[in-house]
Amino acid sequence: MALNTFIMPILLCLVNVMFMIAGVFLNSVVIISLMRSSQLRKNLGYFMIFVLSCFDLAVVAISHPVLLLLIISWSTKAHHQDKNEFDTWAYKVQYSLAGFSTSALLTMSVERYLALKYPFFHHTAVTKRRLLLFQAFFMIMIVSVSSLLHFHWETFGNVVTIVFISLFLFLLIYLNYNMFIIAKSKNIEVSSLKTQSDEESKRRKLNFKNISTCPVAISCFFICALPHIIYSILNSTNTLSSEQGMKIFKFCAITFIDINSTLNCLIFFWRNSILRREGMKTIKRFRPGRS
Repeated sequence: MALNTFIMPILLCLVNVMFMIAGVFLNSVVIISLMRSSQLRKNLGYFMIFVLSCFDLAVVAISHPVLLLLIISWSTKAHHQDKNEFDTWAYKVQYSLAGFSTSALLTMSVERYLALKYPFFHHTAVTKRRLLLFQAFFMIMIVSVSSLLHFHWETFGNVVTIVFISLFLFLLIYLNYNMFIIAKSKNIEVSSLKTQSDEESKRRKLNFKNISTCPVAISCFFICALPHIIYSILNSTNTLSSEQGMKIFKFCAITFIDINSTLNCLIFFWRNSILRREGMKTIKRFRPGRS
């Protein structure tokens, strides 16, 4: 047995356990904090953070343990490549949950884009119910495609994965780039009415805001999704001859996708000062030894 095929499963298990614990804790704090603050939930932006955190909690609470079972099962079977029904359904559950989380991120981007580009339409037409319906549309599409490919996953699964990830990534980049342009133009208009010192201060704040939240989340999503895109391309073209190497690569790629659900929480919640304060209050409230 090669040394890397022995060490890598152990390292992957440790990484998955670490991010599972961190993800469950952080996303739970987000959800509890927003549930306790009805004022924050009324804001559509905060509401979509709540929805995203719910899906991310499902990913870290279900996908990480399932992946651990797959890694342990594969390792203890001396790396046999025989598949069973559990493996098939486990991968589909993981991909579906990751797709739900990504679609929530896209829904959030659409909501913020409409708020900047069409503020009147956003105020009058965009509601929680319609955002949830928009989210449900993507969820139904993901489940339907997964069901249709149940008997042909080995043939078309890699291609569909590449198409879906690329499509979501393109839409996220397009929306957030336009938000950046709109926000920049609006801030320049406001700063032009101020004094020179106020204008410089505004621009500094703008530079900080431009690298925050959504753009950072898109970069994070791309980095976490890139290994799986590479894996899907290599697997569909049979580039790697080593079956053990491809299996470990697949486990690594899925691990990165699951890690994204923990990083989303850090980006959208902990970088927001208002939500961060609410989160710290929640943590202190449940801290051991609190009277």
